[in-house]
Amino acid sequence: MMMSYQLNTEEEAALPKVDSAEIYRELRRRIINLDLPPGTRLREQALAREFGVSRTPIRRVLDRLTHEGLATTMAGSGASVSFVDFQQLREVWALRVKIAEMVADFVQFPAPPEVVARLRGLLKQLESLDEASALVALYDDYHEAMLQVMSNGSLRSLYDHLYAQTARMFVQMMPNLELEAEIAAIRDEISASLDACLEGSAQALAEVRTQHMHLLLARINAALTILPPPGAPAGHA
Repeated sequence: MMMSYQLNTEEEAALPKVDSAEIYRELRRRIINLDLPPGTRLREQALAREFGVSRTPIRRVLDRLTHEGLATTMAGSGASVSFVDFQQLREVWALRVKIAEMVADFVQFPAPPEVVARLRGLLKQLESLDEASALVALYDDYHEAMLQVMSNGSLRSLYDHLYAQTARMFVQMMPNLELEAEIAAIRDEISASLDACLEGSAQALAEVRTQHMHLLLARINAALTILPPPGAPAGHA
């Protein structure tokens, strides 16, 4: 019989305070980067112990990940990392492209100095980057920078939500893509985004994002010919 230990009130009060948003971002990062592969159990008690919190904020984070499609919850078995549905993510990617076309109407320029500095820093990092995992982390930083120039909170949340779903698709296919070509493509995208920010051109930024999403989707579709058929669970041993 499995025993479940419950923290009492004094023990909960003694735990270090960790922002639930921070826990969410960390678990999301692990899922996107496949550090937590599809099918991995997300155990509340183990996560609560790791982050030094009670199970209540962990439960809220898992509910959010489930709502965003990154986790699934089954009655009696708890939460686990969801499997990648390639056909569904193609549809999500198409929606991301459409939303990128709308970005020009919801960009706040001039871009904050920290965004410009962040983009320049990413371009500098690309000069010596030679690992797929580092490229994925760098592109995630780029995505975060682009969120900072969006003036509409609802659009920003939706954009971030859709990115989280499709990012796993990109990560899972990295072994089937040419690393040098991906580095060059991302360098071009970040460089063009920086130019748009410096020029204060919201339309140019929207065009950059849309064009590069189309190009990446084309590369993904080509790579899918050597991956499991759309709709088939991927990464499941």
